[in-house]
Amino acid sequence: MLTAYLDAFATRYQPYKGGAWCYEDGCIYRGLALLHETTGDRRWLDHLKRLADAQVSPEGALKGYEITEFNIDNILSGRALIALHARTGDPRYLEAAGLLGRQLDAHPRTRSGVYWHKSVYPAQVWLDGLYMGLPFQVELGQALREPERVTDALRQFETALRLTWREKTGLYVHGVDEGRLQAWADTETVQRRVQGEGCAGGDPRRGDGRRAG
Repeated sequence: MLTAYLDAFATRYQPYKGGAWCYEDGCIYRGLALLHETTGDRRWLDHLKRLADAQVSPEGALKGYEITEFNIDNILSGRALIALHARTGDPRYLEAAGLLGRQLDAHPRTRSGVYWHKSVYPAQVWLDGLYMGLPFQVELGQALREPERVTDALRQFETALRLTWREKTGLYVHGVDEGRLQAWADTETVQRRVQGEGCAGGDPRRGDGRRAG
């Protein structure tokens, strides 16, 4: 029953932003890639390819994508490109992934060395931005055999977790503002957002992925 539901969902799925490259579609793509990886059922790869091909030109351009927005959200869907290249060998997917890689090469960073969330949110690091950008960077580094990308992604992740950790609550905050501009930021530490506290699933002091007690 669940398989039938997922198949029907993918069959009827309409692009979230009219077909423009976006992270919302990327979440669906990630699920389809994982379904194919887990089950080996070709239908999930076919769904993924059909949906992604509507956004990737034969030359590897991405529909509606603007590199100069420096929006880390736009990187997430790139994981589907890596998966599609690995499973089909079509070079346009790797070309498109390289375009996202070039965004990361030029993407603004905070003074701590972590990617800004977006150019319109200068000097801000958000926890969801770590999911949007860094796993793709690791996978791209592996696909291109560029270990420096992997090393940089791991360093950014560790730095961001350290910045967002609140000792007194044992939780991570949603974002930090190293620019000292946002009303929600703690003006003394600059690194703590009072709103939106949540558990990110791991304690950076342990490094073992366990939640803080």
